[in-house]
Amino acid sequence: MLKVSDKSDETVELRVKGGRWLKSLREGAGMSQSQVAKVLGIEYYTFISQLESGRGRVPSAQYAAFAKAYNVPLREFTRTLLSFYEPALHYALFEHEESPEELERMKQNMQAAEPDTVANLASRIAKLEAKLLSSPRKR
Repeated sequence: MLKVSDKSDETVELRVKGGRWLKSLREGAGMSQSQVAKVLGIEYYTFISQLESGRGRVPSAQYAAFAKAYNVPLREFTRTLLSFYEPALHYALFEHEESPEELERMKQNMQAAEPDTVANLASRIAKLEAKLLSSPRKR
């Protein structure tokens, strides 16, 4: 039986390295785990400990708050964290160089999708307006 898991040795090693990086940021900011938790509005400082040991991940919705707490530019924080948490995505976004042909194809795809998107939105708005106008108002 095939066992599917995202806990490969490489994944675990990257998480641990990411945790060490987070710890270095916290220490560089001169903060304890408790202080970071308080600044971020996290009830338990042990969450910070889990992140720093590689047993957890910073939720993407909190990247900006962590970057601010550690006084690191958001782009740098996000880019570095992605290299630990999502190396394939990091590669695709920051390391892979598109050929001129790929760039042109992407441009064409974006241009082709734009009118369709606008038309779809206009259609959805018209349907919602019709629905609102036809439904009796509750008071």
